[in-house]
Amino acid sequence: MAQVSIKTVRKDFGSAIETALRVYAPARHDCVWNYESINEGIFHPRVAYKVVGLAFLSIIAAWEEYLENSFLRYIAGAKSESSYSPKLRIGKCKNTTHSMQVLTGAINSNEAARFMRWNDYDWVLSRAEIHFNKAEPYSKISSLYQERIRDARIVRNRVAHSSSKARNQFKKMTNINVGEPVDSPMAFGFSPGKYLIYTKPEIIFKKSWIDSKDCEWFDIFECYVHMFIEIMDIITQG
Repeated sequence: MAQVSIKTVRKDFGSAIETALRVYAPARHDCVWNYESINEGIFHPRVAYKVVGLAFLSIIAAWEEYLENSFLRYIAGAKSESSYSPKLRIGKCKNTTHSMQVLTGAINSNEAARFMRWNDYDWVLSRAEIHFNKAEPYSKISSLYQERIRDARIVRNRVAHSSSKARNQFKKMTNINVGEPVDSPMAFGFSPGKYLIYTKPEIIFKKSWIDSKDCEWFDIFECYVHMFIEIMDIITQG
């Protein structure tokens, strides 16, 4: 059997980030409330906020696919471009279908999919502890980044739908991040899009880290992009 490759997994996630940035860039310019954005921009600012949110949602969807595809391939003995491969605790699977069966205990792929929760990084870590020595490389993600991943899931859910649960979780998260009481009204009137273009990302990322990055707006969206690129280099080393 040919060696299972991790290269395409990395490439696909990188391409998804680049596509999201191409959507984000023009919308981000139109998020500024002025004559040009309201009368001459591609999007009205309110629409631009939504477009930024959708661009972020696409990154999170690609992130979850990246986690699934990298994890299943690593269980099957995949190596990164730098020849990195995590040490397996219970042996190598035959292929990714076998990986899915071993991971979930289900034979049917559709049934197996019901037991996988790639949107929950705590679940990913718990499975990594079973299959990989020291749960690496997934455990090598810093606690700060893991917290931001949890926040990203909340933002994603709020972009995707308007249930009371999604709204309450989003309000709680933004209030905590800006230092407001949990049950206060929505901090700064944040919608998902307005939160993502907030130009004080130091509320959730380290200032020294932000200053080291090449950004145009230095907002939360751009910082998330840099974070996911760093994580990609940790999990699937190039």
